[in-house]
Amino acid sequence: MRDLPRDAAARSIEFIEEHDLVAWLYTDTVWYVQDPKGPHVDRERRTVGFEPEVTSDYSAYVAQTAKIVGVSDDLEAVAACEKKVQQELGDHVSAARSQPFHLDVTHPAANKGSVVDFLSAVYLIPSSSIATLGDAQ
Repeated sequence: MRDLPRDAAARSIEFIEEHDLVAWLYTDTVWYVQDPKGPHVDRERRTVGFEPEVTSDYSAYVAQTAKIVGVSDDLEAVAACEKKVQQELGDHVSAARSQPFHLDVTHPAANKGSVVDFLSAVYLIPSSSIATLGDAQ
């Protein structure tokens, strides 16, 4: 797993909050939320199969951030935030909507393509012989 650069993670959270999205933060082992009854938390809980930890402040975890998710039912705000993060932090993060209401911010190399390249090299399997499954990323 590749963590986000600390400054880029902190700035991503600022952009998410400036666009009135709710921020979630994932480390390699924990999902943090500020409001366990917030938008789409129940759906995410069912999807990932575990409970979030509740915190009022992400600053203690920002140096070990694997993924930040911006969440809102205001789809225009999610799209605008995606564009802002890409413009301002595009060299340091990958920002894409995995759902219309989710903006996922990850390390640029934390994607299925990098995993395919790794598996191809380690197991000497042509990358064209490896399939990936999951969301749109």
